[in-house]
Amino acid sequence: MFIDALDVSSATYLHINVKLISLIGLKAAAYCSEVLNVIKVAVSSGNGKSLVDYDGQLYLKVNRQDIKDRTGLEKNEQEQIDDILEKNGLLIKHPTLTGAIMIDGKKLLDYITDEDSKPVAQTIQVKAKYKPIDVKVRIRMSNIKEQIKSMSDLDAEITVALCEWVDALRRAMTDKQVKAFIDGVKSYDDKDLVLRIITTATTNRLLNFEDAVAKVIYKDKVMEEAKKVTVVKKSKVEFASDDDDDGEEY
Repeated sequence: MFIDALDVSSATYLHINVKLISLIGLKAAAYCSEVLNVIKVAVSSGNGKSLVDYDGQLYLKVNRQDIKDRTGLEKNEQEQIDDILEKNGLLIKHPTLTGAIMIDGKKLLDYITDEDSKPVAQTIQVKAKYKPIDVKVRIRMSNIKEQIKSMSDLDAEITVALCEWVDALRRAMTDKQVKAFIDGVKSYDDKDLVLRIITTATTNRLLNFEDAVAKVIYKDKVMEEAKKVTVVKKSKVEFASDDDDDGEEY
């Protein structure tokens, strides 16, 4: 029968918890299911390229295009769901790596199984974030991306990141503005740092390269201060433990 050919247990289907749909809405539930599935496959296959370990926790570097292909959710929709799930305590964003997330499995399970859980489906009604782009602007953006792709001295990942930056800005930039940003990119030899800067510019829709650099520097300073506070707290705890061990042994 045709129903046998439509094997719903195969990888070509997306499995969604029906209780979760009633709590956070279909789109968010589909997103959670796919993210958890990607993490499961990455862990079971031993392919850790998409996973990042931070302080003993595994974060997923989300491939927005793959998620879109599987769920139909646009990049801005996925990011809105991230924000709302984070506010509801179901998702944690990586403190320094933009686009890396962790769904708190225990909290999500508790949320699903707790009879007193309140739905937030009304909140997660993802809407279009921006107005449609004017045809002339869209053509200009397309031309800019083609120019970027034609630059043979750019790394492939950096090229992709720059094209995503153009899409995020949603505006007709001048050649001078584009050149200034790309010149800034080429002035750095550290590829990982460059990708962080471009991602920051993309996330915050920054046209100026130096503005993106400033945001990265500020974020690093905040993280460094947070680490110092953690070390101080840890040393105080260890000091207190040492005091407790000074007692006489019997």
